[in-house]
Amino acid sequence: CTSCGIELLGGVGRYGSFVASDDWVNNRTVARSPLQPREVKDLNETARRLHTYALAASQEEVAQWVPYVFGMGACPACRKCFEVAEAVAMVD
Repeated sequence: CTSCGIELLGGVGRYGSFVASDDWVNNRTVARSPLQPREVKDLNETARRLHTYALAASQEEVAQWVPYVFGMGACPACRKCFEVAEAVAMVD
């Protein structure tokens, strides 16, 4: 989390689009917070390009995930909002 510093794990795809405060694969009851996607028209140039490429390659499911990866999340612990792509970029 960019605010409280706890490690978050994200999921985008078959099991939903969310951030979790612990291993959500082995613990389906762990606290989760849904990701909020950006509108495609509001994606930055890189994200918009990824979205366009996915559609051009007939990868509709991947295209649906792009707005979540470049959307907003909220930490399940402190509830502060953050930009998902920015938080991922900060990971060592």
